[in-house]
Amino acid sequence: MKEKVLIVEDDLSLSRMLQINLEKEGYIVQVAKDGPRALAVASYELPDLIILDVGLPGLDGFAVAEALKKDLRTRYIPIIMLTAYSGLKDKLTGFEKGVEDYIPKPFDLPELLARVKAVLKRAGRRKVIDELTGFPGENEIREEFEKKISENQPTALIFIEVKEDYPKGKELQKVLKKVSEVLWSVLDPEREIASYLGGKKFALLTTPIRAMQICVPIIRKFERLQGKSFEGKLRVVGEESEEGAHLLLAVVTSEELIKDYRGAKERAEEMLEKARSMAGSVWLDFKQFAREIR
Repeated sequence: MKEKVLIVEDDLSLSRMLQINLEKEGYIVQVAKDGPRALAVASYELPDLIILDVGLPGLDGFAVAEALKKDLRTRYIPIIMLTAYSGLKDKLTGFEKGVEDYIPKPFDLPELLARVKAVLKRAGRRKVIDELTGFPGENEIREEFEKKISENQPTALIFIEVKEDYPKGKELQKVLKKVSEVLWSVLDPEREIASYLGGKKFALLTTPIRAMQICVPIIRKFERLQGKSFEGKLRVVGEESEEGAHLLLAVVTSEELIKDYRGAKERAEEMLEKARSMAGSVWLDFKQFAREIR
């Protein structure tokens, strides 16, 4: 699959020159001439690399880089920054914003192409974004959860699973896409993290209060996409269920003295095992789970 490069440059002649030469190298190239357009294209297209000019009108390159790194959808996209400023202070500012490489203007084209290739090679080795869902893999949420636990921050994980007996193949991909759309719609990308765990499972990292607030909206939005409804009550075993995919949600919080991600995942699996025996979509936190198993 061809790699995508986004050029963010207000100098149209320079932008066009870069586009022509990158396309000759086999890349799919997109162009944005200002910061707001760059953010919109990046979050929608998810390019493999962004070549970003510092001196953009309005929202400058540093502000664009900072916004990209704050957004869960774009924080893993490597950035090569182009600048007419070669001072150490500007370079340090770029690196503080998460920029991977820094090329002063005027530049040597073969060198820029070589750096593009090198940055993409490094990024490819650590690439963790799932193309179907747009979410990073499990390592990201594990590391962030354990960091928050070590800092004694109130933390919650919502483990989400598509009902086991449905669906498979292309139908499963459609359902996973719907789940990811729902999670993106409720997620605060600057404060929360979601990950695709593989198979039929997702996880969302948030606070205990937010977890209690968003479980029902997640299920309602998902079932609404399928023309169904959810009343927001805990389902009971044996209740009749409409056909189609359903969601099982298990909430684990730091208030339960969970020491690490593995412990949280094991606790969630206990709750999900119980939820699988229930009809329709279900969400459980530990207090509900404890009541159910008595």
